[in-house]
Amino acid sequence: MSNKLIYLIAGDGFMRRAEYEALLPQVQKLLPGECEIQSFDVTDTPLSQILANARSLPFLAEGQILRVKQADKLKEDALDELEGYLKAPFAKTALIFEADKAEDRGRLVKLIQQFGTLIRPAAADRMKREAQFLKAKLTEARKTITPGAQKMIFDMCGESPVFLASMIDRLVLFAGDKPQIDEAMTQQFDEDWAEVRIFDLSNAILAKNPAEALRVLNKLFEMDDDIYSMLGFIHAQVKKLWQAKFLMEEGLAPSQVIARLGMKPGYGADNFFRALAKFELSRLETAIQDLHDLDIKSKTGRALGKPSLEMWLLKITAPAALPSLSKGRSRS
Repeated sequence: MSNKLIYLIAGDGFMRRAEYEALLPQVQKLLPGECEIQSFDVTDTPLSQILANARSLPFLAEGQILRVKQADKLKEDALDELEGYLKAPFAKTALIFEADKAEDRGRLVKLIQQFGTLIRPAAADRMKREAQFLKAKLTEARKTITPGAQKMIFDMCGESPVFLASMIDRLVLFAGDKPQIDEAMTQQFDEDWAEVRIFDLSNAILAKNPAEALRVLNKLFEMDDDIYSMLGFIHAQVKKLWQAKFLMEEGLAPSQVIARLGMKPGYGADNFFRALAKFELSRLETAIQDLHDLDIKSKTGRALGKPSLEMWLLKITAPAALPSLSKGRSRS
């Protein structure tokens, strides 16, 4: 029987955060009285300790919610412990697990489906969640936004909503005492105040400019320092570069590539395609494979997070392409 106090939210960082914030008040209603909310990361705290906390309440608390991040890193022995707990959970504790990736056939997903609720946000929900998130942030700041300015914000974020919160915070500061954010203000913010634009990293890679690439990476880490969100963001950008280059070599015109990939035609498209025409397809393939390997190593504790990403950037922006350390190649 499904337990209404056990959840797994699987998806990218932005969608997990949005789902968690939407779920939290619902779970609080299921628990008695005042609830204590604690957050854990399984890479820092053993699951055995988290479950020990789950079996007893903090002093004076009548219920508690434990948010457990990076649950996809749980090993088999930890999953054994989790299964034991799920068979006899503490009635006044809610567990909300989060995972960047959770395979349908994986044991974690099967356990949650058996004993709790799996939440896997659909890609179609992203635009709705982004709009809700933007509205909530601006309401908190006592500001409104015009439809045109809202569209500009989403265009600037592109496929990287993980940076949306930081961008809104900066835009609110930029707006000052003005109650409404309009298109003109958003355009001025983008041109004069944004220290780094979301697609500056792609431009630095195409220009083979390691110093600029590292500068942009550092700025992006200031906006969101989660290594797994950053890996996903960079993978999406480099994959888009590879797809665009592949289509160009197939003979498609830039306008056709933009339409095929659903890209935005603005924001320096001409310079983008001129630079991409000079960039080697094989280098992009090697970069994707190395990024895939880095993702695996990061999740198994064999990579150093940001320093490893910096080394990857130095490699892809080197004047001459360097050989991959991997034997195979991947285009996904």
